[in-house]
Amino acid sequence: MSRTTLLRAVMPLPDPAWTVPRVMGADDFATRRGQHYGTVLIDCETGQPLDLPSGRDAPTLAGWLAGWLAGWLAGWLAGWLAAQASRFRDHLP
Repeated sequence: MSRTTLLRAVMPLPDPAWTVPRVMGADDFATRRGQHYGTVLIDCETGQPLDLPSGRDAPTLAGWLAGWLAGWLAGWLAGWLAAQASRFRDHLP
């Protein structure tokens, strides 16, 4: 089986679900020595890779983290607000 055939079979599969990591690691790698670089982000507790943003510079990592943090913070804030609203709703006439 060729590499292209294998990729064609794997690419349509859905990405596995992952939980929000508590400890995350980042490392850079080269796909071709001196020419193409990327960053790998890993959940340090499970060892599972989370994402492979292209580029290995600080703005690339900062942009990924800002997007991830905004999504996580929005989810956390929505949960917290819902909990507060239900707590106060019990005390209203």
